[in-house]
Amino acid sequence: MYNFSDTNTEAGKKMESEWMGRYREIVAAVVRHGNVVLRVQSNTHDIGNGIVIKQQHWQILEYIVEHDNKRFSMNDISYQLNIPQSTFSRTVKMLCEEGLVEKYQMVNNRKNIVLKPTEKGIELYRRNAENSVEPLFRDFFEALKDVSDEDLHRVAVAIEKLDNNLIPERNEEIEMIRLEK
Repeated sequence: MYNFSDTNTEAGKKMESEWMGRYREIVAAVVRHGNVVLRVQSNTHDIGNGIVIKQQHWQILEYIVEHDNKRFSMNDISYQLNIPQSTFSRTVKMLCEEGLVEKYQMVNNRKNIVLKPTEKGIELYRRNAENSVEPLFRDFFEALKDVSDEDLHRVAVAIEKLDNNLIPERNEEIEMIRLEK
């Protein structure tokens, strides 16, 4: 485990990159977290009923369950989670085949596909969130228990701003080029 207190020693202070300034500890934590996420991204988890999914599949199911009362299109969800549309579509297909998610079309706009969780999807999500995911976050939440809601919001905004600088902007107007035959 990385020891963030190392940066408080004289040797640690000499090694600090100037551009990070007093944010070095948080930058190191964000970088390490990104690497940990990449490392575990392909791990699989049996969520019950013989359904085995990857971390990214779980994130998509979680988003769909938690936003069940909204009508986000597949494109919107793919963008919010920053998952390429092709990967997102393959995952949605698998989630539908497993009976966890259903696709709907808007009567007035058949191009926008809206995803809704099934009762099976909701039940498996709730059970796994309580038994598997929540315990993973227990220490994280405990470490943040004395941080004000306002400060938690500021950290979330800061992370979002970092992410927005790391990924290209969503361009609603896409220029098209005709392909030669």
